[in-house]
Amino acid sequence: MVYGSYSGGIFILAMDSATGLPVSGPAGQGYGKHLLGGNHAEIEGAYILYSPTSKYDYLFTS
Repeated sequence: MVYGSYSGGIFILAMDSATGLPVSGPAGQGYGKHLLGGNHAEIEGAYILYSPTSKYDYLFTS
């Protein structure tokens, strides 16, 4: 799952496809991995699109 806010930045969080809940390891994930933004960097609206042609995931933001 990818999510974020205007002031906090964009994060990615691994999800369990069977339960729909965040994957929890020994230490947990916290908020997930910080990808970009933060400190009021004016970025939000994260969206990931998978391309079967290129076999890549593309991250779009606004």
